[in-house]
Amino acid sequence: TAAQKYAKEFRDVFPEMVERANRLRILVPSKKVPESLQRYLSEASRCYVYGFMLASVVICRAAIEEAVKRRLIDIGKQEEVDKDDRLVAMLCLAKKAGLLDQRRFEWADDIRKKAGMAVHGKEIPEDKDCMDALHKTRGILEHLYGRLQ
Repeated sequence: TAAQKYAKEFRDVFPEMVERANRLRILVPSKKVPESLQRYLSEASRCYVYGFMLASVVICRAAIEEAVKRRLIDIGKQEEVDKDDRLVAMLCLAKKAGLLDQRRFEWADDIRKKAGMAVHGKEIPEDKDCMDALHKTRGILEHLYGRLQ
C-alpha cells in the first residue's frame, strides 16, 4: 500500500534527517522580522531537514523576494516595484536605496540564481547549497528588518 511505501521510505531516510537536523542551528530571525517572513525560514528549514533541497532553496528565494518587496514599499518605492517586480530589479533597487549592502545584495542574487537553476532543472541544490541559502536568507532578513527604528 501507499502507507507502507512511505513508511519504508521514511525509515530509510530518517538517519539522514537526524543528521541534517543536528547540523541546522535554530534559524529564527529577530522579533523585528514579520511573522509571515519568519514562516518562510521555518518552512525552508523543514524542507532541508526532510531532504527536499530544491524546495528549501526555492522557499529561501521567495522569502527574500517578499522581504525586499515589502521593505521597498515601506520606504515609498511602490511605483518602481510596480514598474518592474522581477527579483533582480528589486534587488538592484534595494541596493541603490541603501536597504541592502553589497554583501547582502550578492547573497540574495546568489540565492536567486541557484533557485532559478533548480526550478529549471539545470542544477539541483545539494545539502551544502541549502545550508548556505538558509544562513544567507536569515542574514538578509536580519539586515532588512534589524535596522528598523
